Amino acid sequence: MTNTIKILSLDGGGSKGVFHLYFLEALERQLNQRTRNTFDYIGGTSVGGIISLVLTHPLLWMDNRNDFWVSDLNSKKIDEKLLSVVFGPPRSIFTPPRLGIFSPKYTDRAEHMQNFYDNEFFGKKNFGGNDVKPTMVFSYSLTENSTKIYKSWRPVNQTIPLSIVARATSAAPTFFPAVVHNGEVLIDGGVATNDPSYLMGHEARRNMRDFSHPLIIISLGTSIRGFADYSSCYNGGLTHWGLKFVNFSMETQQRIVSYLNGHSSNCSLFCDGCTQNHFHEILGSDQNCFADYHYYDNIHYFRFAPLVDSILDNTNPVLLNQLKKQAESFFNSNSQIVEKMKSLLTPQ
Repeated sequence: MTNTIKILSLDGGGSKGVFHLYFLEALERQLNQRTRNTFDYIGGTSVGGIISLVLTHPLLWMDNRNDFWVSDLNSKKIDEKLLSVVFGPPRSIFTPPRLGIFSPKYTDRAEHMQNFYDNEFFGKKNFGGNDVKPTMVFSYSLTENSTKIYKSWRPVNQTIPLSIVARATSAAPTFFPAVVHNGEVLIDGGVATNDPSYLMGHEARRNMRDFSHPLIIISLGTSIRGFADYSSCYNGGLTHWGLKFVNFSMETQQRIVSYLNGHSSNCSLFCDGCTQNHFHEILGSDQNCFADYHYYDNIHYFRFAPLVDSILDNTNPVLLNQLKKQAESFFNSNSQIVEKMKSLLTPQ
């Protein structure tokens, strides 16, 4: 497997994205290898995009090192720190109630986030460069009405501050104001590419100039459920759709990515059609972890996600502890899929 490209793809999902950090710490223990050394490409959307930047760039917050383990990040409570900066309390007693109706819910946090990223976390560094692990971060351009992929190896992206890339990938509509950079209006990439795994595989092959090159893709989600029934919305108006449309959009994207990654058109995420090259597992003592494996088109595709339902800005310690336990459950459940992943990722 020495010539196989190994890709780590991280979904968006707000506070639930800390699952990525817990899962990767456990994976590093299993492989005895740093995440940045295991994968050839690392990327993500929204919180997954921010964590991708953390994993691939030297951090001021880590004394400008880039040789740290994910356990080093977690020991410094990176999850709690980021959530407190992003979803923290109002910055002023004069801040209007956070209703998210007439303006984004966390408008008052935007400047604080920018200052934190520049002066405490990333430092005033630019994205990418020749000494950075190939990284892809996904945003959406309202100006161009298209997905925008920041690629670390492209010179045009290497003049953009890390703080701008971090905010652009995570500017979720109704939660945060859009980011304007060089006249371009940017929002959370999750509106179109919340699970970027398929696009990452395509872009990695494109960069290799070989669209049949063998790949291993490890895709980490933030939650997964049986798809809801939206048939009741057939005659609904704005108020009927309003609270459901975000979930509807996310689930539709996941169906598309699942289809591209080997599911049949009528195959749900919990389908029973399992073969040697296509099977799922529900893991954990509480049956709260989902693992998926496919082999197709010269790609080993692995998908891991917790079975949890929560709003994007839920910072309750109970949720964070639940996500940590679920991440560890993947490696404590005698999973065939986890063992296969470890065998493919273990250095030969």
